[in-house]
Amino acid sequence: MAFLRDLPSVVMGLADGALLPEELTTEQLVYGQSARNATGPGPLEWCIARTTEKDRCCFIEWCELAGLTVSADGSPYFAPVTHFVSHAWHANFPRLVATLELYAGGKDGDDGAHPDVPAEKAAWFLDIFSINQHVPPWLETPPRGYDEVLKPPIAVCGRTVLVLQPWENPVSFTRAWCLFEIMTTLEEGATLDVALSLAERGRFVQTLTEDFDEIMNNISNIDARKATATVLEDRDAIFKLIELGKGFGALNDSIMSAIRAWLVEAADVALAGVKGSYGAVSIEVAQLLHPIGMLYDDQGRYEKSLEAYGSALGLYRKLLGEEHPSTAMTVNNMANVYSSQGRYDLALEAYGSALEVQIKTLGEGHPNVALTLGGMANVYGCQGRHEEALEAYQRVLEVLHKTLGEEHPDTASTLNNMGIVYAGQGRHEEALEVQSKALEVQSKALGEEHPKTAATLVGLANVKSSQGCHDVALEMYGRALEVQIKVLGEAHTDAASTYGGMANVYAAQGRHEEALEAYERVMEVQHKALGYEHPSTASTLNNMAMVYGNQGRHDVALEMYGRALKAYSKALGEEHPEFAGTLFNMAGAYDHDERHHEALEMYGRALEVQRKALGEAHTDTATTLYNMGDVYERQERYTEAAASFDYAGDVYANVYGDEHDETLDARERASTMIDRLE
Repeated sequence: MAFLRDLPSVVMGLADGALLPEELTTEQLVYGQSARNATGPGPLEWCIARTTEKDRCCFIEWCELAGLTVSADGSPYFAPVTHFVSHAWHANFPRLVATLELYAGGKDGDDGAHPDVPAEKAAWFLDIFSINQHVPPWLETPPRGYDEVLKPPIAVCGRTVLVLQPWENPVSFTRAWCLFEIMTTLEEGATLDVALSLAERGRFVQTLTEDFDEIMNNISNIDARKATATVLEDRDAIFKLIELGKGFGALNDSIMSAIRAWLVEAADVALAGVKGSYGAVSIEVAQLLHPIGMLYDDQGRYEKSLEAYGSALGLYRKLLGEEHPSTAMTVNNMANVYSSQGRYDLALEAYGSALEVQIKTLGEGHPNVALTLGGMANVYGCQGRHEEALEAYQRVLEVLHKTLGEEHPDTASTLNNMGIVYAGQGRHEEALEVQSKALEVQSKALGEEHPKTAATLVGLANVKSSQGCHDVALEMYGRALEVQIKVLGEAHTDAASTYGGMANVYAAQGRHEEALEAYERVMEVQHKALGYEHPSTASTLNNMAMVYGNQGRHDVALEMYGRALKAYSKALGEEHPEFAGTLFNMAGAYDHDERHHEALEMYGRALEVQRKALGEAHTDTATTLYNMGDVYERQERYTEAAASFDYAGDVYANVYGDEHDETLDARERASTMIDRLE
């Protein structure tokens, strides 16, 4: 730190007492003006570029030539580097120095330094001092590549300090150099630390609690393709290295994951500080626990999320009472987590409790009421309670029409969700109608190249696929995929989901090899972005297993189903409908292999979960019983077969109607079994 602390005095000695202006940017320190090619005087008479112009060397070399290597107390200015600093040149330089000093000085028991380097011995690699600004390495003869210049110090340091200004929407995420440095750090397996100034730390809690949605939106919108650099050639060269390396999509996902992980750690540290300042039993603690719960939920760490929400709920109940909007919103968020876990009864109970308080304290037309109703509708849809889901979504629409209007993206999202319910009922034309309206609103409000617009187009493609309109579905998937690759990158999970939809169509068309190839692309993205034990990864394994089964490769199918079950068990637990779905498919593979005893065992396990999670009257429960009837028939157990088909027929009649093909088929099969008994 000695060199950075003494820099103003070094500058003063060189430029007749000039001081560093408070709002000086790093770029101005280097070039004396706001931009490298700008004309006219800058904020400083002195700058690095002019000072080193005669010797055409980097600033460290110039200081050594000038004998400026030791501070007044004998501390050396230069030493082998321990920390690589990633910072934006457009950001404030005095604030950068203060941030690094604060970071090196320690934070809540962590000295911020390399594990083997005490904080006072930390030595920073700062490009403005270490790299020749007149003849950068990539313009030398022979030239050195950008990666050849930056990779070695990043690898040697083993720790990159990313300075965020401002922390919730930092300039660094819009600069090609910074993103490239982050990519190199991750590729080299180095530690990525985030450093905030004292002012940024002071704003952290307030910003996190008041602007959480905007912060998460900023993180989700990180896009290396949109990054800029002062010199166009630099940006183009960096983009080429990104394409040859992780790729834009994978880089974006890696940065988002790293920042989300840092946010959780920083919020936990901030929580300890808030408890120290306001006491463990305080509104301030409850308000911070709320976004912490949301962060854990965003990462799929559901138990940690519930733990944070539960602590917040206890504080709100004690300090504000049961019938306060903040108490109700916390209960609502806990319900969201229960829903993600497949604990639908608990979710509905929590939603109902929150809704009662919200209507009483805020009124039926409040946006929070719409939010809770939307959560309830989603659970009803998952349980197959389609009419209740549609009724809840209709109430959501009434609120949104009054508060946001019919042309708002949130209104469109609700229409899209209604379309999913209609599709689940087999009411495909109604699904297409509302989802087409959603697409129209989103295209107008957000543009045709927005991820939400593309997601609705995928929903329409799913309906067309269900109708057997495979060519139309593939065309829609293709249009959506084009947008997703352009905006999000090919390695984004949204693009992977669209590839998955296309794979489903290929499988339905009997194009098994194309389906497996598409699923492999999906798996590649999911492994990198989500990990091996994520529900989406498990779903893809399940779908691949179905294709192998259709090819008659039952041993491979069973092995894939086993991997899917393991992932679902880890991520969602063994009482989740998705776990039951894979048990169901596994049973089918055993049945095709004429292993009827094992098939019935798997169907029985699936049925037990479905009855508990979805209810007796859900179509998935009915379909499991129907398939068990198939196996019973092959075993000539006609009484059990008849009972299974009859039960399935009653459920289908209740959901689809008496004249639906599935209802008629199940009842005919039941009648045939009874005839055989006679």
